[in-house]
Amino acid sequence: MEKYSSAKLKIMIVVGGRHDYMKAAPIVSGMGRYCDFLDTLLIHTGPQFDPNMAETFYKTLRLPRPDIFLNLTGKSFAALTGKVIADMDRLIQEEHPQLLMVIGDSNSALASALAASKSQVAIAHIDSGLRAFDKGMPKEVNRLLIDRITDFHFTSEANSHQNLAAEGVDEGNIFFVGNLMSDLFLNQMHIAQNRFIIRDLDLEPQKYILVTLHQPANLDNKKRLGQILEAIKNISIQIPVVFSCDTNTKTNLIESDYMSYFDRANVKLMDQMMYLDFLKLESEAAIVLTDSAGIQEETTLLNIPCVTLLKSTERQATINEGTNILVGPYPEKIIATVESILKGNKKTASVPKYWDGRVAPRILEILMKIREILLRPGPSKLGTTKMKIVEARAL
Repeated sequence: MEKYSSAKLKIMIVVGGRHDYMKAAPIVSGMGRYCDFLDTLLIHTGPQFDPNMAETFYKTLRLPRPDIFLNLTGKSFAALTGKVIADMDRLIQEEHPQLLMVIGDSNSALASALAASKSQVAIAHIDSGLRAFDKGMPKEVNRLLIDRITDFHFTSEANSHQNLAAEGVDEGNIFFVGNLMSDLFLNQMHIAQNRFIIRDLDLEPQKYILVTLHQPANLDNKKRLGQILEAIKNISIQIPVVFSCDTNTKTNLIESDYMSYFDRANVKLMDQMMYLDFLKLESEAAIVLTDSAGIQEETTLLNIPCVTLLKSTERQATINEGTNILVGPYPEKIIATVESILKGNKKTASVPKYWDGRVAPRILEILMKIREILLRPGPSKLGTTKMKIVEARAL
């Protein structure tokens, strides 16, 4: 057996937002069985979670704590990206990883990938190949740039492979593993079913609509936000609405003078909820109105009708196969779509392939193959290695 076969592959896993952190957790947890071969460092670029959220993540959900919290913030893309590049470059020089893994399309993911690329560290990208085909979306630019410098592409949807191949990515380095979100989500849904939030809010299952808004395209445009809120108010005449507001959403409602908008409407404005309470509400809703990519995925898994208040989305599988309907921020379309669904006109939907809660084991199996390549003696094989496309079986 060759000497390198007993060496460990050092992997930095970088996360920025909450959603990416929750996707990383099953990989980090699953690496325990590969501890003789893989050495993992989980880095959260920040900002830090508030105390209540941290309590939920680390204790209630039993998620791994990051090894390093950079706690970086920035009011602009340039400020945040510059800080992340500088700190990640320092960590790469200190830790000497052979592989850096980024998840999704955040500014932190792009900045970390750039730092790794400049140091000639191999890059793996989870959720590679997602495309909205709309460069007006800031994260679309992030997705394109990350994939241009990625070495190993892990895709969550079948059409992502086609997107990457069309952009010239070597098909031997594309791995269709499925949606990593499903691993933690399906597990936590079983726990969430025991929550009493629906009773506490005096609601009935399948007889209310859940709303979330957080995208700058909707929140930062006062006219557009007002139009969406008008549609929600109109809908609440027919069915109760629960509007889940995170801190940023609530700030925008206050600054736009919209906090009193629902005083006489059948709308429950909720501050950011405990994660399990939100899952319970989501799973029992008649319809979910959202601009969140993660919730588009979750509602497809739950077979809950989802009305997306954006002009485009990168989560094409949720539209092509799942329950998602893309209507944009247009009040007439929002109201008409909701009314149609409430009358029983629901999409025929299915769960996309490999959204089965067993994605992390597939990724770990492929990481073991990548380990053999990256630790092979001699010059780097990156850019020239031809790896057969793998639809890896779960271990």
